[in-house]
Amino acid sequence: MLLENLGIKTNNFKLYQRAVTHTSYANEHNFENGHLERLEFMGDAVLQVWVSERMMRLQQPLSEGKMTTLRAQLVCEQSLAEYTRKLNLAQFLKLGMGEEKTGGRDRDSILADMFEALLGALYLEAGMDPINNILTE
Repeated sequence: MLLENLGIKTNNFKLYQRAVTHTSYANEHNFENGHLERLEFMGDAVLQVWVSERMMRLQQPLSEGKMTTLRAQLVCEQSLAEYTRKLNLAQFLKLGMGEEKTGGRDRDSILADMFEALLGALYLEAGMDPINNILTE
């Protein structure tokens, strides 16, 4: 269902399972596919490149300082969490019982991490084209 929501066809379902699995869930369930942290690292880098490339192509060039500030605003935790909510992706997040009980499903940091992990998984499987499709919606 998650992949259908994003319009993704995959041959590696386990990769996306990992992208939505918080460490609390992986630890509680001895989840053999791992958790989202490594994919989050990849997704953060992909997102930084994507935003930077868009800014470099602006008709009105911005200074390096303005680009750095703007990129930080666009790629911040709050923005990524809002985008995750807009795409209705929190429902797919796998959390441990403790995180679930303390409101982890609505915590900006966790939602932003999951979004970056999904971008990392998508990039590893299919490159930048699908990233463009998701981020330009």
